[in-house]
Amino acid sequence: MISFATAKNGSETCIKDGFPLHSNYNPEKEAERFAATLEVPFEPSWIIITEPALSYTAQFLRQKFPNTKICAIRFCKDFIKYDNFWDKVFYFDDTTLKDELFNFFGEEISGSLFFASWKPSENAFPDIYIKVWQNIKSYITLSRDVLGTRIYFNRRWNKNSLKFALYIKNVLDFKICKIDKPVVIAASGPSLKKLIPYLKADRGCFFLLAVSSAVRPLIEQKLLPDAVISTDGGWYAQEHLKQLNFLKDIPLFLSTESYLPAKLLQTNTIVPLSYKDSIETLLLEKTGINAIKAERNGTVSGTAAELALQLSNEVFFCGLDLCSSNGFQHTQPNELEIDKMPFDDRLSPLETRTSLSTFTNNSLSVYRSWFSTRPESFTSRIKRVYYSSEPLKFKLGNIEDIDEKAFENSLKKYTSKKDAYFEALKFQNIQTASERAKTLKSYFSELRKSFDDYYNSNKLIENAPFELELWFKSLSLGDYLSLSQRHEKMSETMYNNLKDSLYGLEGILNRYGN
Repeated sequence: MISFATAKNGSETCIKDGFPLHSNYNPEKEAERFAATLEVPFEPSWIIITEPALSYTAQFLRQKFPNTKICAIRFCKDFIKYDNFWDKVFYFDDTTLKDELFNFFGEEISGSLFFASWKPSENAFPDIYIKVWQNIKSYITLSRDVLGTRIYFNRRWNKNSLKFALYIKNVLDFKICKIDKPVVIAASGPSLKKLIPYLKADRGCFFLLAVSSAVRPLIEQKLLPDAVISTDGGWYAQEHLKQLNFLKDIPLFLSTESYLPAKLLQTNTIVPLSYKDSIETLLLEKTGINAIKAERNGTVSGTAAELALQLSNEVFFCGLDLCSSNGFQHTQPNELEIDKMPFDDRLSPLETRTSLSTFTNNSLSVYRSWFSTRPESFTSRIKRVYYSSEPLKFKLGNIEDIDEKAFENSLKKYTSKKDAYFEALKFQNIQTASERAKTLKSYFSELRKSFDDYYNSNKLIENAPFELELWFKSLSLGDYLSLSQRHEKMSETMYNNLKDSLYGLEGILNRYGN
């Protein structure tokens, strides 16, 4: 219970369960001392204060840090009328706060954030205080891991994007428009297996979009998807798409960073996806290839969901388990599992491999959190299907789970008919691969000169124009973030890293046609 009162100097103050949240004499002076003694060893982009109550600290933080935005994390809703003092306010929810922080701040500026606690709230809300700071720690850890992943994989993603722009041939001129039936997304969780008969029975009543790892089990059951989506940049992504060697006309929604052999890029029907936040945007622009905007996501199912919601007002997920299992983690047959089977023996049996699926998987937890924290505009239009005798282990926030009977009933209102959605589409009239290679060679030559000019200009790295910023982040992300957060110019180390990375990409161009 929070009670409000008047301090000795006439200002408002308050108490929570006997613990004063502000001075009973002069709360403004108390807040001023708090800001004055706050030691921040760098210039932060944001300062985040946990439960500042009546928000007296806000004005003094703005005076001391005029170039910094300020944020509050509330422990309760009793101080909502003071929220306008802050640039951003979060309200504590132990299941979503970490994800809300990540969704708002992202990973790139996590190193320039400064978190501080309004001390009186620690005693008044001891349990919530601990949980809030656990969420902050989880957010920082997640940001570190995401940045580590990007730094590690950026070189591979850059090569994939360049090969995509160079080798792609049959590019559909795809336009986002609504279709008059629901989209069913087939993910590859174990629950997909028992739902396939229901998908076959009502096949004409929906548009079937398969994630890459679900392609093999669908085709084995003679259930052809209307389209496939792949966003994985790892070499193993090609394994899931082997079946498309024999089904070249099934459109493949493919992010430019995905791994796909040059042969499939040249022979299969592709709908390019672009996140519009990296150098793939520039490479596609230079080579005249149009791509549709996609949402970057840790799991292909997330990107598929965002795409499906653009195509239809109603979306169903089959096989979106996102949990550990007591057997195979994916519906069988699975291409990667087929590749591993020949190596099973008495000393390294199948059970040893599949037992790993029974343990908690941090990645699956992150994916569950992402789906669980989507807004109502997302969750109200998506349903997850399960087999009635095998309920799903985890809820995904406000996303409704329905059994196979309810799924069947939902499809009855749609007419079973052949979908001609892709048949009316034409292919983009793009340059030949040789012409694109010539264009990119010229562009890379200009880019080298731009790197030289910026290095010699003594300009701060954070003031780089947007095009160069994309290249800096893609080719030398760690250096870029470190220098921009310290407000420094390009270092010799970063300059050499940029040139070496660009040289590697030029090597791909030089090998083209040899």
